[in-house]
Amino acid sequence: MTSSLIRGRPRHATGHIGVRVGHAVLGGVAGAVWLVLPVMTSATQDPVPVTGGGTVAAAQAADGASATDYVLPLVAVAAAGALGGYGYVRRIRRARSRTTPGILSPAPPAPSPVDVERQARASLVLADDCVRTSREALGYVDGGESVVRALRAAETELAAAFAIWRRYEEGVPGDDTGRRQALVGVIGRSAEAGRQLDAGAAEFDAEWDAGDALAVAEGRFRQLAGRTGGVAGALAEAGERYGATAVASVVGHVEQAKDRLVFATSRLNRARQDADSGDGDGSRRGVRAAEGA
Repeated sequence: MTSSLIRGRPRHATGHIGVRVGHAVLGGVAGAVWLVLPVMTSATQDPVPVTGGGTVAAAQAADGASATDYVLPLVAVAAAGALGGYGYVRRIRRARSRTTPGILSPAPPAPSPVDVERQARASLVLADDCVRTSREALGYVDGGESVVRALRAAETELAAAFAIWRRYEEGVPGDDTGRRQALVGVIGRSAEAGRQLDAGAAEFDAEWDAGDALAVAEGRFRQLAGRTGGVAGALAEAGERYGATAVASVVGHVEQAKDRLVFATSRLNRARQDADSGDGDGSRRGVRAAEGA
């Protein structure tokens, strides 16, 4: 594992070390050029004739100039190497003695107990709606074994989630950790109920297409439409016999039923058109909307 000290070292530290080493190399190259330059220069100069004792003096002067040319480049190379080495060692020591922790991205905050409880309640309601809808839709088709098994498994998971939720509302468990785990259990059980329903969805749709669910829905619609007229007459007769107060609690329900039947009529008509055009998904949506009404 990488220590926090290494994580805390800035990325540009390596860049500074590289600059120092580059300076040292540049100084070495300059020194080498300085060493080679006198030789190249002397090779191009014309010899100057000398006579007599001047020969020894000229040789001594040449030897003195050559020694000076060698000393200065060596000093420059040594100075550049010393500066580069000093910068590298200083950078290493600074990195090792750094106490600032590494810069890490902060972890996302954990959801509060209120948020977890809200999520658990929403998951439970959604799972209950899905199971109820699937149970009602199964009455329109002759569900196969896998479809029924998926629905039963979803109902089992939903019942377990409701049991955990009821104990949670009763204060069991009492500690904060246990209550949070209970909410997580509700969320997990609700999600598993949804997965079970999804597992049987493909076969359910295939059986829906193979059967005549639309015809079943249209038959039920005609039965309910006929009963609505009879209920309206029964309510009117009851009001005359027992008084208006006896039927006050259901006043307006017949009108609401008629409105929903009108909506169901439009949905079933649309479903029939989709079925005739080969749009199975649209037909299923129309039948389910009519069934809900």
